[in-house]
Amino acid sequence: MRIHTDTLPVTATKNNKWIYFGNLYPNKLNTLESLKSKLDFDILSFSKLNEEDTVLTHEQCLSLVSQYSYGIGVGRCALEMTGMGLPVLLAGKNIGGTLVTSDDLGFHSDCNFNTTLSNSTGIENDIQKVQTDTLGISKTDINLDLNNWITVLT
Repeated sequence: MRIHTDTLPVTATKNNKWIYFGNLYPNKLNTLESLKSKLDFDILSFSKLNEEDTVLTHEQCLSLVSQYSYGIGVGRCALEMTGMGLPVLLAGKNIGGTLVTSDDLGFHSDCNFNTTLSNSTGIENDIQKVQTDTLGISKTDINLDLNNWITVLT
């Protein structure tokens, strides 16, 4: 997986809203349904925002996501959101915790930023951490961590 953080859009003014970013497959529906009872969030899946008819390009998707304050997702999408300055709640098949600190980045790089491993301290605590803690992951951290991760695997 390679994320080019230098090409990711960063929007200075955020909208104080949550967004799920990633392809929403049936195995993720239960997790997102349980989150809907705790959070109000938009869903950007299969290049469509909230199931609207308009299909967005990848660049349009990234530009849209960069306007949000908080992200929900896994894998590449979670990393892209973090690279755009969004703290992320890892949620796919399960709740996997958070991607907010450099410790989170190191922990989740071992499982490709999915929810196989979890640093969750409970969904309410995870939500609070994403909303209140300062993002402690820089674009440089993401680039360095991915380079180390790719080196370990090859």
